[in-house]
Amino acid sequence: MLQLQGRWQMVQELAHTREVFIETNGTIDVPVSVGVWVTCAPKPPKYEIKPRWIQEVKLVVTEELLGNIDEFTRILQKVEYDSLGCSYYYLQPCDNDLEVAKHIVEALPYFPRWRLGLQLHKLLDVR
Repeated sequence: MLQLQGRWQMVQELAHTREVFIETNGTIDVPVSVGVWVTCAPKPPKYEIKPRWIQEVKLVVTEELLGNIDEFTRILQKVEYDSLGCSYYYLQPCDNDLEVAKHIVEALPYFPRWRLGLQLHKLLDVR
């Protein structure tokens, strides 16, 4: 959204003829627009989600965050509450750390809305 400030009209025009996907860190509100898929990847420490209409949340999880289960649970509950109506919730191990991924898989039964995700841009080395 930082790159789209002042260009939202262009996004809306593109959405009439194309599928448009944008990602935001959640600190800037996203105008409501039909045909735009919004992914929010909230960042610590606030894990803020200003856009009230999003389709997908990607939360990067570190070993440190998993080490404090009370804080981890609080953050997941906050993100779920702030993103009511969201369809997809992904927990992504930071840097695709396999140990963190194993712990996420173990935690998933306790957080039924959430799924394991991967940071594909890092796997594919996209910059």
